[in-house]
Amino acid sequence: MNPEDYIAEALALVSGWDVEAEDFAQAVNEQAQLMAGLHPDASLDLSQYPPYTALRF
Repeated sequence: MNPEDYIAEALALVSGWDVEAEDFAQAVNEQAQLMAGLHPDASLDLSQYPPYTALRF
């Protein structure tokens, strides 16, 4: 299922948590992704960042 299918359920769940107002939407979205079986950061494409990137000053 898609995370969008879990938004209402995640909203009800996160509403009971002590979450700052500015973090609420992100918490709901991350909870919906977890409920859909996805990791919240699964949408990030880390392949563009090699594990050993040189620091540039």
